[in-house]
Amino acid sequence: MKNPRHYSLFFGLILLVIFVAMVLFEFHGSSIPYWSEYIYDKESDDGNLLWGRPRSVRSDEWLVLTPFMLSQVQNDFPVENPSLGGGKTPLLMNLPARHFSSIFKPHLAGFFFLSPERAFSFYWNWKILGLLATTFLVLMILTQGKIALSIIGSLWLFLSTFIQWWFSIPMIETLIAANFIFIGLYLAFFSRNIFKIILGTLLFGYFSLSFAFTVLYPPFQITLMYLFALLFGGYLWCHRRSSLLVYRVKTKAAFSLISLFLIGIVGFLFYMDLKETVEIMMNTSYPGQRVTEGGAGGLERYFAGFFDVFFRQRKYPAQFENVCEASNFILLFPLLFLFYGKKGWQTLKKNPLIVALFGYIVLFSAWTLFSLPSIFASLSLLRFVPPNRAFLGVGVANIFLMITFLSQHEKPWFEDRKFFKKSLGVIVLFFILLAGYFHHQTEQLLSIGYIFLAIFCMIVVCAFLMKGKPLLGLGLLLMFLSPNILVNPGVRGLDAMYRPSFSQNIMEYHRKNPQARWLVFDGDGGLSNYMKSFGLDVVNGVQYLPNLEFMKHIDPDRRYLDKYNRYSNISFQVPSSADDDMSIELLSNDRTEVTIAPDSEKLEDTDITHMMFFNPLSEEYKDSFSSDYVLLYLNPTEMVWIYEREQK
Repeated sequence: MKNPRHYSLFFGLILLVIFVAMVLFEFHGSSIPYWSEYIYDKESDDGNLLWGRPRSVRSDEWLVLTPFMLSQVQNDFPVENPSLGGGKTPLLMNLPARHFSSIFKPHLAGFFFLSPERAFSFYWNWKILGLLATTFLVLMILTQGKIALSIIGSLWLFLSTFIQWWFSIPMIETLIAANFIFIGLYLAFFSRNIFKIILGTLLFGYFSLSFAFTVLYPPFQITLMYLFALLFGGYLWCHRRSSLLVYRVKTKAAFSLISLFLIGIVGFLFYMDLKETVEIMMNTSYPGQRVTEGGAGGLERYFAGFFDVFFRQRKYPAQFENVCEASNFILLFPLLFLFYGKKGWQTLKKNPLIVALFGYIVLFSAWTLFSLPSIFASLSLLRFVPPNRAFLGVGVANIFLMITFLSQHEKPWFEDRKFFKKSLGVIVLFFILLAGYFHHQTEQLLSIGYIFLAIFCMIVVCAFLMKGKPLLGLGLLLMFLSPNILVNPGVRGLDAMYRPSFSQNIMEYHRKNPQARWLVFDGDGGLSNYMKSFGLDVVNGVQYLPNLEFMKHIDPDRRYLDKYNRYSNISFQVPSSADDDMSIELLSNDRTEVTIAPDSEKLEDTDITHMMFFNPLSEEYKDSFSSDYVLLYLNPTEMVWIYEREQK
């Protein structure tokens, strides 16, 4: 197989076989086995946990997104699901729904024709194999068919610490869609074959809508929009004299206009259908009114990628909220300053693609490190991009830049051995200074041994790259990143969601009483979300958009509006004394706690039909509460008490 196309097809076939096998065996990387530890306060002994450990820090997945997906499955994919939030919340999130926009969410297609277990596996493995395959194809275009570099580049991205710790959120699907848009544009502009032109136009149109519809999360969408616009613009300018551009130019222009017109029509229909829901979101205290002017912190976060492979779920720099927020990419682009400093910056001007990627990295690096003028933040839309989310774009651009550059410079960078030695000395000095700074700023989080190992590997990687041996250098880089493959666990099926004995009873009751509305007193909101996975309509727990209609009964004067008019995990707890007043506290940006008596008059006018408790009611509540509610289900072994409201 000497033809690169044959190697590409072979690589694609391998990924396809792996994808099918993974779906058949119901494999995924979700942290749902953590529910056993959460409910029973002990580590999971789930036989379907194949390797690794479930990550409690990925609560936005196992606590929110996965229960929300299963809620949609149990309720036959509604467009409105009040248990998840106000308005048409499922359309804003990465959830399957019976709506035309689901056509443009290929990763969710399995939910409409496969069992829930295989559909969930389909969703997860689309992320894994889709990211590898589309990144490989983008790099094949950028490197002019250098298959080894393209495979290594796709693995570099996949194994990056930032990607792995953030893998369970829809960021990955958005990145895959952006890759497909670039691939589609390349086929539409640089093909001779009419079928490839049509295919490229279809890919561009379809995945442009997928990029917009998958999840409405501007921080990642704006970041990637800038990156891929500059990436294709740089590539187009680099090949502006190609005869392929003018071949069938009228046909290409016609198809492009049709595609843009259809994108506009479908996008307009989606917007009109979702307009009221978007307005609800934009009027929330969080994240609707969240804006920024840049500046995420010091260099210890910017260059954390050199050391974060040694971070653990409970071992990360104290100045960051969690290990996910502390993670980043290995940024090797500063190495090119040595090359262009020696060769002359006029050399850089001859390569618009490299200039475009360099420009992007400089702009977004400045955004992550410094506060910029508010007028710039507003005009550029970067005010909607928290700087710590912009690291995604910087990291991906860094990989595209390095792989593209290395494909064009396969020989030693410097003929002058003295300059090579000086450059290596500069690199050694840089990493020694960085290691000292990082060690100090993170309060000696990592041992000297780990620090030394990290900088030694990076120095060797840089030396190999400058010597014109990129496969050796990047091969060592992949070995260094390989422990990240265990960041997410290997799990089979969804049994972990249904292990507690009470779950089967609750699912059976829901099938018989699908209209029941539940309020769960669980202290921290976690079990409220667990109940949603069975299809229950639970008014509390995580609300992607606020349920203002319900909350007005509890807070008729809107005294606490700012504390619940937001994306928030709303937990309910019983007061320690019946004499205590109702209170609503904001514990964090996305955590609200309501303390209210279950027999409160404020709850009488609501449409609550069932209440669930995970602690027995005290005697002072039982008498007044039992006049309106009867005990329906009792499981003291698993600490579950369910009461049903009596019909009057």
